[in-house]
Amino acid sequence: TDGYSVVRHLLTSNMKRLHKQYTCTSCHNVSAWIKSEERQPNEVGHEAMWAFRLEHRRDHSKGKGMHRKLTISEWLDITMEKDTGKRCAMCGGPQVKNLSYGNMPPNFLYLIASGINLQVETEIRLPHGEQKYRLCGVIYFGNGHFVSRIVDKSGDIWYHDGASTGENVKYEKNILNISNQGWQKVKSFNVTAYVFTKL
Repeated sequence: TDGYSVVRHLLTSNMKRLHKQYTCTSCHNVSAWIKSEERQPNEVGHEAMWAFRLEHRRDHSKGKGMHRKLTISEWLDITMEKDTGKRCAMCGGPQVKNLSYGNMPPNFLYLIASGINLQVETEIRLPHGEQKYRLCGVIYFGNGHFVSRIVDKSGDIWYHDGASTGENVKYEKNILNISNQGWQKVKSFNVTAYVFTKL
């Protein structure tokens, strides 16, 4: 099952919460989002949760000729405002795509991260906003089966696998004692999504 497809179905709403537009970086002319480009979006907006499908991106460290992993915050910065390759109809300047939430930030962020090795942060904030979020869960997938880690308010990590733990969870460790690589995999399962909740 494609986790993003499930979330997209659950979060589809007639109430528009995630606003998209093109902005010219030269003359600041704003044009409406082209509807045909919404057929297969990588972002879904809802009053309760946003879902993003993370894409492979590399950041080139200036002057070093080296690559480094993006943090989750950096990925969101790029996603909320990114180059389109399009030109402004008014002045011919470059256009960027902007995503905004107005005065209604979501309660949860659901970040699909299959195959993406990010620098994990346990606390983030949305670009251009003051709202903070904390990591509250990580979902893993392997051999046709999902398992999860739940992160409570004190930072303790609890493992859940319906096949082995049933309705119970098993304590693992605190977030202070897990490496970035430790977030990427649990047992034979690879990370597929990060879930953040509003502080």
